[in-house]
Amino acid sequence: EEAADAGPATRAEGTVLLVAAHRAHTARTIEGRPVLHLTPERLAEEGLDALPEGTVLRDVVYVAPDGPVAADDAAAATRALQDVFALVRRLASRPPMPDLLIVTGTAHAVAEGEAVDPFMTALWGLGRTLRVEHPRTRIRLADLGSGRGRAAEAEGDDDGALREALRRDGAELALRDGTWYEPFLLPAPPAPAREVRYRGGRFLITGGMGGIGLRVAEFLADEGCARLTLVGRTVPERGEARERLDRLAGRCDLDVVAADVRSLGTVLSGPFDGVFHAAGVLRDGLARSLTPDRVDAVLGPKVGGAHALADLVSGGEHPGFVVLFSSIAAVRANLGQSAYAAANGYLDGYAARRRSEGLPWYSLGWGLWTVGMGEAVAP
Repeated sequence: EEAADAGPATRAEGTVLLVAAHRAHTARTIEGRPVLHLTPERLAEEGLDALPEGTVLRDVVYVAPDGPVAADDAAAATRALQDVFALVRRLASRPPMPDLLIVTGTAHAVAEGEAVDPFMTALWGLGRTLRVEHPRTRIRLADLGSGRGRAAEAEGDDDGALREALRRDGAELALRDGTWYEPFLLPAPPAPAREVRYRGGRFLITGGMGGIGLRVAEFLADEGCARLTLVGRTVPERGEARERLDRLAGRCDLDVVAADVRSLGTVLSGPFDGVFHAAGVLRDGLARSLTPDRVDAVLGPKVGGAHALADLVSGGEHPGFVVLFSSIAAVRANLGQSAYAAANGYLDGYAARRRSEGLPWYSLGWGLWTVGMGEAVAP
């Protein structure tokens, strides 16, 4: 990320709606415009009907709650994400959709030593997709650092960071120690070679009976692994997938397990030499039309699965690596994939968080595969 130049101030008229857990002052203005405050709880109960009659919304500022995953709670993270999807549905139900600023804390490790919050990273995946789905609406992302700093700035003076974020033109911003940054994609320098030993090892693959999981399993068998454990929602009994499983069983000690990836601890035990988390579900659709059930179907395997894996490998010797199969959709948004982008953004943040704790967790932002979920749309 690089320092950002100051952009021209916006001059929109109308009311600013601040959605935040902590109320600031009862009477506030930004650039001369009135600010109304709703807590997420009141918004969930009353929706936009809680606003005074005749309110003309021009900007909505959503300040992400602090620490939904502080206790390593996948359910709390999922609920918090569902609340944001509910906000989007409400805003889109009253066209024209107002401009939206999503304020996060440590979605990215901008400063050295920062611990990434995966919930915040998920919001960036969602926000980027909303920008594609609502091209006439200004949808921006601003990361203001730690939760305590963001709360103070949201309640601060006229020169506070929240006001400055509203005034700036940048679509994606971060603030650290008074300096604003914008993200840029740059080629990463090659990492030092790290020897990975597959021969004779035991490996776990979630989503292991899908197209991508089977490709990984066959690679590991080619490398001489001793034991493979494949987890999927169902075990195929016929067809090509069954034939590939039968061939794998002739090359290594193969365990196939039908289970919800969120419940791995009840059906599996380690240790494993390496883990690949390739489970995933698509339920594409514009964010404004996604039901909570469809959002949960996408978040569950990714978010819940990552936490379940962390619990599974926490006892005893940690695997040599845990690789989370993410998607470039979290960075380069695809129309209709807001839930998928949020789920994969969460994986990116979760892996970064684990690495900051000294653990060998990695996320791979794959493009389109010609197998698995991508098979139906790949050229």
